Amino acid sequence: MTQNFSRIGGVALLGLLWAASPAIACKPAPGLLATPEARQKVARDAVNSAAAIIDATVVQSERSATDIGQLKAKRVLKGRKQKVYRVGRRHSCHAGMPPVGSRLRVILTGGPDVYYISALPMPDAEVDRLLKSDRRKVWPEMTAR
Repeated sequence: MTQNFSRIGGVALLGLLWAASPAIACKPAPGLLATPEARQKVARDAVNSAAAIIDATVVQSERSATDIGQLKAKRVLKGRKQKVYRVGRRHSCHAGMPPVGSRLRVILTGGPDVYYISALPMPDAEVDRLLKSDRRKVWPEMTAR
């Protein structure tokens, strides 16, 4: 009986680890941004956990999922000030870079050598409110995400 229980426990543990894998975990939960409170929490968590938040221009887009792109900072709203931020993808939960010349506000994790952009949806208006910086006003030419 004890042997069967430990086998079941081992299978259950493997199931939990698989469910928590990046490929599964990065899919947004249904209704993630459904309420104002939920949008505020997602934005607050993203801002608090960010290594850097920048307004930037894409100067080098990655050519493959293993390549490194580069963002030239116009404005650093949080984190270490750098002229250029190297951005890669660790797994499918990290977004790829838009085309060269695109202007955007990004929330970066990782760093300081290589940063990552989350592919999860983000309530931009809430993020801007927390940062006290409306991207539409401070940089009207910014590319829509």
